[in-house]
Amino acid sequence: MHEFSIAQNIVEILTQAVEDNRLVNIELITVEAGELRQIVPESLKMAFDALKTEKGSPPAIRNCRLNLAIIPQAVSCSDCGCNFYPEDLCYICPDCGSINTEVKEGNKLIIKSIKGETD
Repeated sequence: MHEFSIAQNIVEILTQAVEDNRLVNIELITVEAGELRQIVPESLKMAFDALKTEKGSPPAIRNCRLNLAIIPQAVSCSDCGCNFYPEDLCYICPDCGSINTEVKEGNKLIIKSIKGETD
């Protein structure tokens, strides 16, 4: 379950944000995860909810909600320039049949925003 290690990283980032910005409460964190990361949203949220209330976590993150946006994979054909959104891991260009393709979206995992309050 790689969602647990992702949740650990999110909690570490929030802990650092609390320290760096003197936050007394973090209400919401928005995370964008590419479809290729194969994150199970319910598993990530469950792990996050468990870790944010764990002993040693800053009180400022205990009520934080996790907003997870899944970004679909997008692929581009290097031969004809076609952009497409495959339903699976088959990256054959639907226009020209080329396998000379490149993933353009769907592999990133980023913190989009953190909403909190200072003292």
